[in-house]
Amino acid sequence: MRNFRLFAVGIGGVLGMVGLLNAMALAQTPAPDDDINPPVANCNQIPDTNAGDKPPPAKIVATPITADLLDGTRAHVLAVIEHATRRIRILGVTLHPTGEWTTQQARNLIMDIGEQAHQIKFMIRDRGSNFTASFDAVFQATGTRILRTAVQAPRMNATCERLVGTLRRELLDRVLILGERHLHAVLTGYQAHYNTARPHQGIAQHVPDDERDGIRGAVTDIDTQQVRRKPILNGLINEYTRAA
Repeated sequence: MRNFRLFAVGIGGVLGMVGLLNAMALAQTPAPDDDINPPVANCNQIPDTNAGDKPPPAKIVATPITADLLDGTRAHVLAVIEHATRRIRILGVTLHPTGEWTTQQARNLIMDIGEQAHQIKFMIRDRGSNFTASFDAVFQATGTRILRTAVQAPRMNATCERLVGTLRRELLDRVLILGERHLHAVLTGYQAHYNTARPHQGIAQHVPDDERDGIRGAVTDIDTQQVRRKPILNGLINEYTRAA
């Protein structure tokens, strides 16, 4: 049976996840250990339109990053990234992150993964106070082991750190974010691009939703064949495919 690795990243505040789920925290007061409620619908969660029957990540990691809005406030985002495939899931966006909010994103993730949640072997997180005991308990209930990164050790969260840098260079530093809903919409578009069209060196230039054993497309001779351009996020990013 396949094992999965998932990394979680906080975009816009003190949230994130690292290594096997390396998570970072935002809240100040830990919730009681028995504060484990069933998942509820989250209107801020970005739908995973490409999930299909794909298996869940095996390692999850978290790290913090802020998204500054046009009015000067900062939005907070929680995302996870699967280590093996580099596939990301943006779990939620909020202006007021709390320990309860972070825990609820974990519940929503487990609900989304469903019966395959037990395949998540590790969740790596940092020592931020926002990842409370109830946050850990959501994963521990499925048999996931919680691992915390050492203090000031970014190499323990390298995949997640790379994702944060990518999000800043390709998206957040190049767009004026008007508000929480705008950030939500922008991340929705980027998530689809990242998972279905953006190749990664760490997985042999495949894209996250590719079949790992599939053959990569051959180089196209633009002198003899037409190339079609698909603008993403109003032309901020472009995807190129061979015309039929």
